[in-house]
Amino acid sequence: MAIIRNGIAGTVSGKLGNTVMYTVLNKTVLRMTGKRRKVDSPKQLSSQRGMKVVNAFLKPLKPFIRIGFHAAAREAEMYAMNMAVSHHMKHALKGEYPDLSIDYEKVLLAKGPLPGLEQPRLELENEGLSIRWESSMDPDAHPADQLMLLVYFPVLSEVCYNLYGARRMQGYDFLELPAKPKQHPMEIYCAMVSADRSRVSDGRHLILANKNS
Repeated sequence: MAIIRNGIAGTVSGKLGNTVMYTVLNKTVLRMTGKRRKVDSPKQLSSQRGMKVVNAFLKPLKPFIRIGFHAAAREAEMYAMNMAVSHHMKHALKGEYPDLSIDYEKVLLAKGPLPGLEQPRLELENEGLSIRWESSMDPDAHPADQLMLLVYFPVLSEVCYNLYGARRMQGYDFLELPAKPKQHPMEIYCAMVSADRSRVSDGRHLILANKNS
């Protein structure tokens, strides 16, 4: 049974025959239901496997992604997480089915026009990770922009992050890391976000010069 909400011009939801109707971001979506009879093709199996790999990787990164993809997803009338999944399915998978994995250098956790960090330099210290950068001459780089910094530990599938860190004008920030995870390999990502949260830079994968693993 289909239900029309708020009158004849309102939204539609429910089931009519083998068609399910629902609303996503003010759009009515129609989806067919019923039993599948065909065996999945190799391409479909690879896509399903890739989706599992991408979703498992992005799940602990959701808070970062919600901010990093918010503006771009809103412009495209999508959810931030859906846009991130789509990007990584297309650009950040490597290997052949069934041995698919994430190419960490191609991960993108933010998408936007704001200028990023200038010449970032990382150093692993006893208590965590320090990052320094140079002042930007870009007129769109505001001194009050803030650093978003994330460290991902592939072996543990764990993350440490700061969504609203030091101001651009400060040129320095520090992210405390737990002692045990710090001994494992890590992948590091950053972006900049404006003070009013309306703009972000493209995300960036950073290299740790004195990485001890």
